[in-house]
Amino acid sequence: MALDGETDIFKAKEVLGDHMCIMGDVPASMLFLDTAENVYAYCARLIRELGPEGFILQSGCDIPANAKLENVKAMVAAATGS
Repeated sequence: MALDGETDIFKAKEVLGDHMCIMGDVPASMLFLDTAENVYAYCARLIRELGPEGFILQSGCDIPANAKLENVKAMVAAATGS
């Protein structure tokens, strides 16, 4: 199930449990407005609370064209444990 910023991904995990893989939910706005530190912390929280199994980290929709490179790198670093 691919979720975007309009859905509470943590509630979805609570309801679905391990019955479905959940994908998402780094908001596009976070990738272009927020700091790399906040992006990393949010991504690490997603992985910790929703995964690591049955969870795919990705942006809520697509990575926006105006995303800060350092924020995209922070998302990748959280996924790789760097």
